[in-house]
Amino acid sequence: MSDAVYSLSEIPEHSDNPLIEALPPIKKPIETVRSIINTPELPNEDTALASSVRIHLLNRINQVIQPFQSHIQIEQSISILIRNGYLGRNPFNATTVRHLHTINQRIHSGFNSTASSGCVFGLSGMGKTTAVTSILKTYPQIITHNKYKDRAFIQKQVVWLKIDSPADGSIKSLCCSFIRALGAALCDEKIVDQARTLRSTSQLIQTMSQLASTYYLGLLVVDEIQTLNRTRAGRESLLDHLLILINEIGIPILFVGTFSAIRLFDGNLRTTRRMCGMGMIAMDRFESTDPEWNGLIEKLWKYQWVHHPIELTDSIKKTIYDLTQGITDLLVKLLISAQYSVIGSRNEEINESVLMKVFENRLSPLKPAMDALRSGGYKSKDLYEDLLPSKALISSMMNTPFAVCRDISELISNIEGNYPPTPTKTINRAPTTKIKAPKKPPKDIIDMTKWVAKNALEFSGSIE
Repeated sequence: MSDAVYSLSEIPEHSDNPLIEALPPIKKPIETVRSIINTPELPNEDTALASSVRIHLLNRINQVIQPFQSHIQIEQSISILIRNGYLGRNPFNATTVRHLHTINQRIHSGFNSTASSGCVFGLSGMGKTTAVTSILKTYPQIITHNKYKDRAFIQKQVVWLKIDSPADGSIKSLCCSFIRALGAALCDEKIVDQARTLRSTSQLIQTMSQLASTYYLGLLVVDEIQTLNRTRAGRESLLDHLLILINEIGIPILFVGTFSAIRLFDGNLRTTRRMCGMGMIAMDRFESTDPEWNGLIEKLWKYQWVHHPIELTDSIKKTIYDLTQGITDLLVKLLISAQYSVIGSRNEEINESVLMKVFENRLSPLKPAMDALRSGGYKSKDLYEDLLPSKALISSMMNTPFAVCRDISELISNIEGNYPPTPTKTINRAPTTKIKAPKKPPKDIIDMTKWVAKNALEFSGSIE
């Protein structure tokens, strides 16, 4: 949790809104890259260590985070979703206070939602979840307010919450996941304990809506949204409930999933328009000539703990692409598996022959999927539906203008030139002024039987 530190925004509409002013400043592309890039320590003298030790160091390759253009687009989308969502929920606005009191009664309070939604869809293994999670972590998840401009404002603000789409596609499971995630974020088990007493789905829905409003949730991320394709029963109801959160409760939502999630929108313009209000960010596999792909290979190739590392040639790059088809997760798995297979052998060298042999022996379950991508024929569409983006629909959904930045490889090069690799990633935060909240909130803060905040401007978020 972070104590609120308010800063004036360059955008007039954001003024006098503590929920927005307590957020980190809007980032420029280079600041986004700097905040999420992670370059672990290179092997160097580690190659002299025993083979039994070196194989443990291979995990550093998994820790590498190389920002792509899509990361900048996701960061901008998240920044806009959170801030725009808070525009209509200023806690010092009378409409917001009435809205908090009337959620349970479903009475129109004059509240106009400014929330929207976005989608991050992509191929399996392209790092969608890693990218979104890395960017979310640049925001404090919980901000504790005490006083704003000489006015008492005792409030816990939940900036973001991330949950997985329920495997059974039920609203009840979604609500339970939400409540558990919120309780964990706030370190408040009483929220979860209270929810366990609720039996009906309608009670859980109401509780979820009330909690999201009371804690001023800035963004709800629903990951693995494509799992809703597995069950048709209740799917429409769940999607409708999420749309209610956006349109009536004012909670922005970011949907994350594989390309197969696009099937959820086929033939339903209403759902498509509302669930992808800001358009879609597509994380498709890289082409072999893509500078971002080649930059990633060149960076990861430096992480070799073998005794005889060889130069990365165009021929090796071609072999790597042929085996992985531009999928980042497979690239990482291939390079780790290749080193694991030769470390401790007589000839510790990663070459084309080793890469092909390792793929055949250790990554053989992936061969049919790679063959499908390589051929473009997709003979087993049902088996590899996550590899099949609907290009026409993608084109129509990607309608959000994002800031154009210069070549991201140049940004990364500048950053890595000024900041040496470190074993672990750290994020520098500005010092905050500690202000202690009252140990016990007023007794009338919340009515536990109805989950309604009695005094929204004094609600501290802790239940005792």
